[in-house]
Amino acid sequence: MLKEFTENASHEIQTPLSIIRSKLDVIIQEDNLSPQQSRAVETAYHSVKRLTNLS
Repeated sequence: MLKEFTENASHEIQTPLSIIRSKLDVIIQEDNLSPQQSRAVETAYHSVKRLTNLS
């Protein structure tokens, strides 16, 4: 039961993380970001990537 719960929880977490990462990719590709915005998006992207790797 614990294994099934863990697998389900992992899947439920991965889906929103994939959506967030995809949206951040779109933002990163924009040319009109200020350096501060670029750093903020990059930090968020790396944080999402770390969360994705946890499971």
